[in-house]
Amino acid sequence: NFKLSSAGEEVALVHADGRTVADHVRFGELLADTSYARLPNGSETWRPLVVPTPGRDNVDLYRGLVEDVTFSHPRGFYAEPFSVALSCATDGAMIYYTLDGSSPYDAKTGLVSGKAYTGPLAISTTTCVRAVAFKMMWAPSQVQTHTYLFIQDILLQPKDPSGFPTAWAGAAADYEMDPDITRSTTYGPLMGPALLSLPSLSVAMNTADLFGPNGIYANPTRR
Repeated sequence: NFKLSSAGEEVALVHADGRTVADHVRFGELLADTSYARLPNGSETWRPLVVPTPGRDNVDLYRGLVEDVTFSHPRGFYAEPFSVALSCATDGAMIYYTLDGSSPYDAKTGLVSGKAYTGPLAISTTTCVRAVAFKMMWAPSQVQTHTYLFIQDILLQPKDPSGFPTAWAGAAADYEMDPDITRSTTYGPLMGPALLSLPSLSVAMNTADLFGPNGIYANPTRR
């Protein structure tokens, strides 16, 4: 009659007196469709398992969980180009990344679509970096996302950026900010500080999941 969060929490088994703790475990973030169990059964060693085994012996399919990828630069707004380095604390892990907002790894299919990371990435324009780390016989890390925003890119965004639908519901799509405002000698200089004064939220996903026939934009009321 209760649930445990995949984001991690603590669960305890308590005796009938309501005070004496028989056993307890605190676990961190778990991947979808994995469990966290003692291995071997009843030992003090806990590991993520790719196959839940209620009522049966725990099976060692993963030797551990790969740590999340860390970024040398925090997400946010930037005015000058820089290079971002990716790293993983798990020894021997390989990092894969994308720069177009798509996920570098599909947990449902187990397929990797990202590029292998070999060195720092040059960031000179608005870029969404998504990364995941793998190690043989280990559960992969969670996909981590950092979006780096350059104000001038936002102000001068074209009306037809590559990879996005050029028309919607019979009308031409237009993604740019109003050039009469952004290029105005009166209001243009105020746009950068105005954008920085507002809370910002970056939504990163595959373009089809947003604009495709089954995407959010086409089905705003679907649950």
